[in-house]
Amino acid sequence: MKKIIVTLCVLFAAAFVFATELFTAGNAKNWKFADKNISVPDDGSALTIKFNPKTHFSSNQLKIQQNEVYVVALTGTLSKGANMRFYVQNNTKGVWQNALLNAKGDGTEKTYYLPFRFTKPFSGNVYARAEFTDKAQEGSFVLKSLKLLSPAPENMIVNGNFTYGSDAWFLGDGAKVVKNAAGENVLELFAAKPKSTVKVKSVAIPVSAGKTYRFSYSNDCASGFGRKTLEHDFRAYPSINGTPVKGTDKWETKHHGRVLKFDTEFKVPEGAKNIVINVEARDEAKVQFFDFKLEEIPVKVPVSSFIMTSPYYRDTVYSSMPVKNLSGSVTLRGKAVSSKVTLTVDGKNIQAVPGNDGVFSFDSPGKDCRITVDFFGADGKKISSAFRDIRFPAKFHTEVTLDKDNFMCINGKRFFPVVFWELTAIHEADGMYYAAKRGVNCFILT
Repeated sequence: MKKIIVTLCVLFAAAFVFATELFTAGNAKNWKFADKNISVPDDGSALTIKFNPKTHFSSNQLKIQQNEVYVVALTGTLSKGANMRFYVQNNTKGVWQNALLNAKGDGTEKTYYLPFRFTKPFSGNVYARAEFTDKAQEGSFVLKSLKLLSPAPENMIVNGNFTYGSDAWFLGDGAKVVKNAAGENVLELFAAKPKSTVKVKSVAIPVSAGKTYRFSYSNDCASGFGRKTLEHDFRAYPSINGTPVKGTDKWETKHHGRVLKFDTEFKVPEGAKNIVINVEARDEAKVQFFDFKLEEIPVKVPVSSFIMTSPYYRDTVYSSMPVKNLSGSVTLRGKAVSSKVTLTVDGKNIQAVPGNDGVFSFDSPGKDCRITVDFFGADGKKISSAFRDIRFPAKFHTEVTLDKDNFMCINGKRFFPVVFWELTAIHEADGMYYAAKRGVNCFILT
């Protein structure tokens, strides 16, 4: 397995601003490179790091404040299938502090975010190091921008996941970051005594007032955690100004041995700018948390549509329930102000314009066809279209359908099912005859 380590130190001004450019398109020529495995185009617009054990580049030192939350933002393209680990490290008097980002390349340009917070005093250089590990003989990371941000930006999520270490979470007693069975970092909370609670908080995460978000996470109460009973109490929820978001902070109780996912949706109230994610476990519970995600739910844009009212069931005309007309109803939403309906059969098009009530109708052709509705804006230009394929299957000896009142029909006649759930409960030889005489006409076998 190839391993490439890229080490860099950069000068940082004493007066901190929101976004400090450490590397940008246009200034790549100002960087010092150690060997030929790093290439820069003539316009200095990008930095290409090829997979090679000796590749590295560097500049001057980076100065940051103790206990301040920073975020490194890397924008670039990681080759498809390649794995990259990006570190921010400090070593003061033999004590290492690390923040780690894991990324997997898909060949597209992305921005990767790595939040970190150094809690111990430090001096000298703070190193940012990229480490590439991949079985492929060739690969690269094309770096276009490298920034240092503070405070943490809205998308502090790294590849869909919050960073697991103390760089993004403020860990108290009973909480730590550990490796799971798959070797991945997870957040572990251990409430060792009855009526005890372990609490963990994330750094403040900027959000937009009035927007709706979905917060989700997975957890594992695996056996062997030392729990005296099989139940584990825990919760993870967002809070604003120290107050839980309404309806999100209920305690969950789960048995060990299963990985489950939880999610909740909430709307950010007016005036709120940040949320904090709270993770808790209580009463001798030992729980591992991972796959934290916070994503904005886009506003649903109403779209125009149409339904078929004849035939009613599965866009299909059965021989036991023939229809004279193919009819339906159009609903206009958004920017659509008008529509046109087309019936296509045997390569020919028959058109109709729905009435003011949106209703349209065609004489049934008695064969497979397609109905297409085109939606138009006020300027007469087509906005979108939708279609339904209408089928006319061959006659079958038994046809089970639904009518417009949602009654079950067999060969066109309404049928009311009287269901018996367990055939095994009938022991007598004539048990089915006995049940049928008393109205049972269906059995469900499991």
